[in-house]
Amino acid sequence: MLDEKQIQEIVQQVLREVQGQPASAQQVGGPPKQAAAPVGAQEGVFADLDAAVKAAREAQAQFSRLPFQERGRIIEEVRRSMYPHCRALAEATVRETGIGRVEDKVTKNQLALDKSFGIEDIETRCESGGYGIMLEEMAPFGVIGSITPVTNPTSSIINHMIIMPAGGNTVVFNFHPSAAACCAETLRLMNRAYIEAGAPANIGTTIDKPTIKSAIQLMDHPDIDLLVVTGGPAVVERAMKSNKRVLAAGPGNPPVVVDETADLELAGREIVAGAALDNNLLCICEKEVFVVETVADRLIEAMQKNGARLLDARETAAMEKLLITSEDKVNKDCIGKDACLILSRIGIQVPPSVKLAICEVGADHPFVRHEMMIPVLAIVRVRNFEEAVAGAKEAEQGFGHTALIFSRDMERITYYAREMRVNLFAANGSCATTLGYQAEGCTALTIAGPTGEGVTRPRTFVRNRRVVINHALHTT
Repeated sequence: MLDEKQIQEIVQQVLREVQGQPASAQQVGGPPKQAAAPVGAQEGVFADLDAAVKAAREAQAQFSRLPFQERGRIIEEVRRSMYPHCRALAEATVRETGIGRVEDKVTKNQLALDKSFGIEDIETRCESGGYGIMLEEMAPFGVIGSITPVTNPTSSIINHMIIMPAGGNTVVFNFHPSAAACCAETLRLMNRAYIEAGAPANIGTTIDKPTIKSAIQLMDHPDIDLLVVTGGPAVVERAMKSNKRVLAAGPGNPPVVVDETADLELAGREIVAGAALDNNLLCICEKEVFVVETVADRLIEAMQKNGARLLDARETAAMEKLLITSEDKVNKDCIGKDACLILSRIGIQVPPSVKLAICEVGADHPFVRHEMMIPVLAIVRVRNFEEAVAGAKEAEQGFGHTALIFSRDMERITYYAREMRVNLFAANGSCATTLGYQAEGCTALTIAGPTGEGVTRPRTFVRNRRVVINHALHTT
């Protein structure tokens, strides 16, 4: 039989649950005071996938019951807690992966914290009439499986650990094996921040040794409600066979058009900044430029003034031999490496301040056809705007990812945007503006082009649930 004290505890617990408040620190995942819990139970890193999914499922059941505004408060505290770790995580990423630039990875981490939308992106709609009311609420999917890339490892974790929990979800990650350590550390830090803010443990989970096999197991796991895949065509194709809803980010080969009306000083500065960003690792980065020939020399001059190194015909041929294999593939050993290092491999010594090499080639050159992810940018001269657009469309290959233009002619900007039909489009700014950097809009580290969602944000990770109450609360 229950004594009076136990009855009072049960009554108080029921009242708190009815009012939408956590019943106790233990129920919302706060660390038990009586004994230290295993590391995995608090920080999200587990030895096997079943344990990681189970922990995320239990956390989601608790987290989704928190009041909506409380969820928002927690996420804002997590942002503030993570900010001091941005540089250390960037340094760890470059150290582990050997690609990219520390300063740019710091920027990406900070951008993910600053401009990943939270609960403000989720709206409930209500209609009232003579019959009663209709309420459409945004409900969580549950547990999301996220497969992340080596190109944007820590910033992707930060972004996903904000926008997915904002919708009331938890996440099970399969990190790229080449970035497993820095990603796991990011996850640990974020889980600690969530716990300290009052959330359950294990808002995000993973396994300690991610592999291709574990990624497939995650895709097929019965307790994963939604898949988010950022990777190459093979992993996206495999995810599509999982019989789950999939949000997939595919490849990109973003072209830039520069016409004769453009502000060439602006174009030169912004194109260099965008193409050099994190050594061109991002799929949104400028990959090739189509410039009207009457202004091509002035554009190239502006790019050189902003730190680009122009290659002559002999150097361009040597660079092609280095970067393109005999099988017409991109040399993986050069992906994401510093421009000064790549230039040194063809006998050109430049200071570290040179972040981009540029070269003039034809529209059918491998540097135009391939998504390089290397700080070497192809420039193609064209006769007019129409030829530039045609070249850009062919180079983009219908990926529908990103396209950019520099022009003062609004009709041309509009025409180009409609012709390209991409998820991300920028006029008179670098690729970084499409992610909200020194521009309006939110940040997304997963651009779901193949499956049509485009920029992912909290509202991407909720489903519409309709509630109808008839013959009550109606308008008279």
